[in-house]
Amino acid sequence: MGAMERRKGAQAERELVGILRAKGLKAQRTAQLQAASGSTDADIIGVEGHHLEVKRQERVQIDKWCAQAELAAHPTDVPCVAWRRSGQKWRVAMPLDDFLDLVARGSL
Repeated sequence: MGAMERRKGAQAERELVGILRAKGLKAQRTAQLQAASGSTDADIIGVEGHHLEVKRQERVQIDKWCAQAELAAHPTDVPCVAWRRSGQKWRVAMPLDDFLDLVARGSL
């Protein structure tokens, strides 16, 4: 991955952390932690019970991204992918069963 892609990804993570914090979540980027430890942690932590991968790309590869999140997520965490293309809203993909659990709990 080139320097431009890394900057774009870091900017996307910062943008999403800002949105999550504005909603009262204690979100933070894990880039420094990942670099230091070689970890495959989520891109953003602080959304309890969820493994959050962040993508800011024009070419949407949702199947690939979901597979990445599913492989990296802790067994007790819901794998989620947040992404957006230029000029578009943020979107989140997650397994349907987990979405339905949120609906049933009234968390949405």
